[in-house]
Amino acid sequence: DSESLALEGAHDGFAHLPGAPRHVRRFEANGEHLSIRDRIEGMTDRAVSISFLLHPGAHVDRANQTLLITSGTAFLSISSTLPFEIEDAVWWPDMGVEQPTKRLRLCFDGDIREAVTTIRFARPNKESNAQ
Repeated sequence: DSESLALEGAHDGFAHLPGAPRHVRRFEANGEHLSIRDRIEGMTDRAVSISFLLHPGAHVDRANQTLLITSGTAFLSISSTLPFEIEDAVWWPDMGVEQPTKRLRLCFDGDIREAVTTIRFARPNKESNAQ
């Protein structure tokens, strides 16, 4: 529809493996949220995971199955059909420059071949900041 945007792409860098696995990612955005649908096509007996590397300025908190991410005055919530693992990671903004950060990882397990991650954007209201 005219109030949403969809983009889809695929990664076949593992197609040389048995079962020729392929990662397909679809972004769907509207005025309320961004949905990211990750799908693994083909079969593999290898562990499969996808991850989202956060900027070092982002702070992540867990609220049940939802993650709350803040950076300055920006705020978003992120949830998925698979549970998130929060890992220590590094970000390289330039050659030889390493900064600690966090990585959000989703692990596909067994017969699960698809995950849907939903991101909702918001700003903390000014009244709660004043308190």
